[in-house]
Amino acid sequence: LITYQTDAAIEAARQQAIYGDDFDRIDITTRRQQFKYHVGQTVTVEYDRFDFPKDMVVLGIRENTSLGQTTFRLWG
Repeated sequence: LITYQTDAAIEAARQQAIYGDDFDRIDITTRRQQFKYHVGQTVTVEYDRFDFPKDMVVLGIRENTSLGQTTFRLWG
């Protein structure tokens, strides 16, 4: 947890120097992938457009068990 704005700015600059600014944050909804992944895990997203396949980090997971769907919030 970063409590001071100056510390947050320093950390943001540090991470930008490591990772650069070329990243995406996307949400993907899938079927039959429930309870297989966890936040912080790296997954490979395959898609026929743009710069994919691409390794991305799971930022969030929303499970809908009644529909059998999982929505992933990904960054990478």
